[in-house]
Amino acid sequence: MGTKLEHAKKAGICPTCGNSWNINDTIFWDRNVKNTAGGNVTCSDESCFKTQGGTITPFIPRSPSSGFSKFQKESLDLTFMIPTKVENPKLDKASDTVLQAIVRADGLASTLYPNLKKTSDTFGMIRSKLADQILGQS
Repeated sequence: MGTKLEHAKKAGICPTCGNSWNINDTIFWDRNVKNTAGGNVTCSDESCFKTQGGTITPFIPRSPSSGFSKFQKESLDLTFMIPTKVENPKLDKASDTVLQAIVRADGLASTLYPNLKKTSDTFGMIRSKLADQILGQS
């Protein structure tokens, strides 16, 4: 899980090839592979870095609607069906309260975040949190 760092945070010297770098230089770094000195594989020369076993993980930028790590795969769209009316004689008061909280939370989330896709995982998390807050007040 290595990466190309555009701006090194500190100066250093590669124990394998002897190349040195300064703060803000471009370097290659892999925290999962150890070099001959016992530290993380780090070098300013990409070929030396790869020779030591370092690999570069492609950068996947987060979408604006995602709250997840930059290394996470793209999120899937989720479809949440909200029934307009539930007819079930066995439906107890608690489940009816939960359903009404979800319906109310969906409306609030849509009002508060009009540009967020309703099928996004972020919208679902917001709706869930709002439903929890509504239920906590009841």
